[in-house]
Amino acid sequence: MNERIEVEAGLDDQGRLLPRAFTWRGRNYATVGYGRKWSEGAGRHVLVMAPGDKTFEIANNSQDSSWRMVRSPRDFGPRIREV
Repeated sequence: MNERIEVEAGLDDQGRLLPRAFTWRGRNYATVGYGRKWSEGAGRHVLVMAPGDKTFEIANNSQDSSWRMVRSPRDFGPRIREV
C-alpha cells in the first residue's frame, strides 16, 4: 500500500511518538488503542486500533517525518471472536 497519510501524534510517557488520530483517503480516524510497535528500515511501525474494531499498520519515516499507511483492516483479514 504505502500511501501518505496525515497524522496527529503525541509522545507517550517514554518519549516515543504515538499517533492519536489520522486521516486516510479523506476519512478521519481516532486512535483508540495500540498494538505492536517496531522499527523496520527507516521507519517506526505501529499497529493502531480505530473505532469499529479496525486495525491499521502505519509507519513514520524517520528521515522526513512523513507518515504512511502500510496496511488497512482489509489486509488483516476477518477477525475470529472467542465465545
